[in-house]
Amino acid sequence: MTSSILICILCTYVMLILCVTGVAGDECCKEYTVLSGRKIDAKWCPRYCCYDTIYHDYICCEDESKRALSDHREEFCSKWWSAHLYVPVLVGVAVFGSLVIACSCICCCGMSSGQSSGLNIASKFRK
Repeated sequence: MTSSILICILCTYVMLILCVTGVAGDECCKEYTVLSGRKIDAKWCPRYCCYDTIYHDYICCEDESKRALSDHREEFCSKWWSAHLYVPVLVGVAVFGSLVIACSCICCCGMSSGQSSGLNIASKFRK
């Protein structure tokens, strides 16, 4: 019974690791104020935040050699969420799926040890 529970926990852990992965290659240009006093909002870039030497502005680009200095960019910002609305949904589905798998494993472990349901496992520990 103990090995079955450990296998279920391990499977749930592996599923969570596979579902929640990091993002690579994207970054945000930080918000800044231009000389005229106008505030430029932060923006998410799918590749790099770069400095445009002609217009003296921060833009998104594909060329790593034009990348802005580290104090003008960050790896994550709130604008990322608006560009990736599906991520919270996937995380929610992964958590729900993990709970279903964990509950199923507990019920199966309870049944395989001759009990009528997995809820009886808790009654063993109350004695």
